[in-house]
Amino acid sequence: MTTTNNVIQFGKDNQPIIDALKKVEEVALKLCNQGFRIIDVYVKNRNPRIIINPAKRCAKLGGTMIKRTRLQNCLVFTFVANIDGVQVEWMVPDHG
Repeated sequence: MTTTNNVIQFGKDNQPIIDALKKVEEVALKLCNQGFRIIDVYVKNRNPRIIINPAKRCAKLGGTMIKRTRLQNCLVFTFVANIDGVQVEWMVPDHG
């Protein structure tokens, strides 16, 4: 890491991950301010993901169901929404 004109240079190869970290932080703060609980975060060079706790307010995110899974005799639906280039996911069990 070098410093030029008081700006930290991380290197060309590291810039995509630094950009992804910044995006995740911005979206995580937005979600927290809206009352969502963040369960996990995955950051790679592309497609950073935030996993949130399912809640009624998830409907406001306008998510799309991407997967159905059976876990311990319960059908679980995985929903996803894209917020500012970050994939936000939550799982909803079908109790019916």
